[in-house]
Amino acid sequence: MFVHLLSKETRSRVIKALVDVVGDQEMTASILGVSRTAVYKFVNDVIHPSDTVTLRALDYLKSRGGYDWQIVASRIARELKAALEEFAEYAGARVECKAYNTILAGVIG
Repeated sequence: MFVHLLSKETRSRVIKALVDVVGDQEMTASILGVSRTAVYKFVNDVIHPSDTVTLRALDYLKSRGGYDWQIVASRIARELKAALEEFAEYAGARVECKAYNTILAGVIG
């Protein structure tokens, strides 16, 4: 799953976006199936959310749509694109991500 490839910083940003959308950490904890303390630690970068927790947050944001989803989806797409380009450079391949804008447009609508 693509979530496994996301940086700790991006995972934290996803949780922070969810807290902003939901409005409080208690409700965020309920959506994610974790404790309020865990949400506090995610938001303050004490610990980082697992793949499962990050995916739950993404599922919620995606279902709501809107600006917050677009920001998160754009960040994830940019991060994955950069990783692919870095790998291609490492492997000595020449890669052009022409489809990036098309994919991004499809993701954020």
